[in-house]
Amino acid sequence: MLTNVAAAQGPEPTNSLETTEKAKAVFALETITITAERFPVNEKESPRFVTVVSSEQLKGTGANNLVDALRRVGGLAYKAYAPLGVSHGGMNSSITIRGIKDGELVLINGAPIQGVAGHAYDLNTISIDQIERIEIMKGAASTLYGADAMSGVINIITKEPREETAFKGSVEFGNESYHNHSVSAFSPRVNIGFNYQHLGAQTEISRSFSRKYRYDQHDTNKYAWNLNAELAENLYLDYLGSYYETGFEKHYDGNARPYEGTDQEHQKNFANLRYETPTFRAQAFGTFDVMWRKEYTDPDKPEDENKNYNFGLRGDYRFHLSDWQFNVGADWVYRGADYKNKYGDHHRNDVAPFLQVKKTFRGRLTATAGAREQFVVGESGTDDYQRFLPSFGLTWKSTDGLSLFANAGKAFRAPTFNNLYYESSFLVGNPKLKPEQGWTLESGVKYDSDMFRLRLAGF
Repeated sequence: MLTNVAAAQGPEPTNSLETTEKAKAVFALETITITAERFPVNEKESPRFVTVVSSEQLKGTGANNLVDALRRVGGLAYKAYAPLGVSHGGMNSSITIRGIKDGELVLINGAPIQGVAGHAYDLNTISIDQIERIEIMKGAASTLYGADAMSGVINIITKEPREETAFKGSVEFGNESYHNHSVSAFSPRVNIGFNYQHLGAQTEISRSFSRKYRYDQHDTNKYAWNLNAELAENLYLDYLGSYYETGFEKHYDGNARPYEGTDQEHQKNFANLRYETPTFRAQAFGTFDVMWRKEYTDPDKPEDENKNYNFGLRGDYRFHLSDWQFNVGADWVYRGADYKNKYGDHHRNDVAPFLQVKKTFRGRLTATAGAREQFVVGESGTDDYQRFLPSFGLTWKSTDGLSLFANAGKAFRAPTFNNLYYESSFLVGNPKLKPEQGWTLESGVKYDSDMFRLRLAGF
């Protein structure tokens, strides 16, 4: 692909003191994680395997969207069903942690974004320009994050307003009628951004050799926009939206049957209001996405309209008693889906309190223990259930550069509505399906020096 990029940006700091402070900030982003404890903690002091990917590293991959960048980071498995990571019907691009399909929980600034129908999250709709960093925590995290964090957590941290005012724009062109254009504005109180992508029609994006057919894809147009605002001290508003349109054609070899053509549109919205201090965090969040699909070669077939929507509240409080550190909190998430032509409208409520206790012995050994009581409350006529989810971790600081860590935790995953109710030629749902659960055991080494950085774990 041949690419031409043009950018315009506001003034950058030039004196050495500001440059030094900026370098320190970048270093801090690479060593401080929020995901490991739901409050900021030095990554090396945590008993969890956490990878922090900065905005600069994401851009350095050369990817055109977030899911494409993550597949190039390493240590993750990636699957896509269409170019640019676009969903093909209900089949979405996905990132898998440690080989467990749908075991990952995906967050934006700590808020869950996955649809309850099929666990989809569509990271292809998020522009890299909107991201400050990604925190990837591997291993069971159900004690901190509940029902879907079976194999790990991907926490997307968006950019916040910065001290200087700046403007940035980029223009890219490539073969296959590829376009990728973006514009952003940054100020002390508000960030806004817009991104547009286009890809020309593609032939044979997938093929079934046994059933003798292929899929072609129409032109694709994607639009994404974002807003991040500091409303008051410690109070932030995040909004991300996206829309794309494309289509698919199913062609049978030798024209054995007439081709089948489908137009597809998809709109997603995410909003998050959060209040954050060093000892207290609270947020209210919501997501809404809808996909429309119309088979234009069969006018009598009704249009599909599939909706996923979540909203909820979350609170965390950190305090100390003597030399013990306590984190207490609670979550409530309402999860709903309405698949008009499939199984209709369903919903559930996830509610949980949790507690984490941490203590350091003799300045070297740090022990962390946590527990969550997870309640899943179904709609009328369905089963309710609860699970106790404990975890335990140890970190041994051998030297300033070398730490050893180990952790154990109970993993838990609730069935999706597709698992429960969806029916097709290759899948039949089971309304009596129970949650999956298991244990994760992990140990490893963290080593840092001026010239070398190592993170090694066995699980």
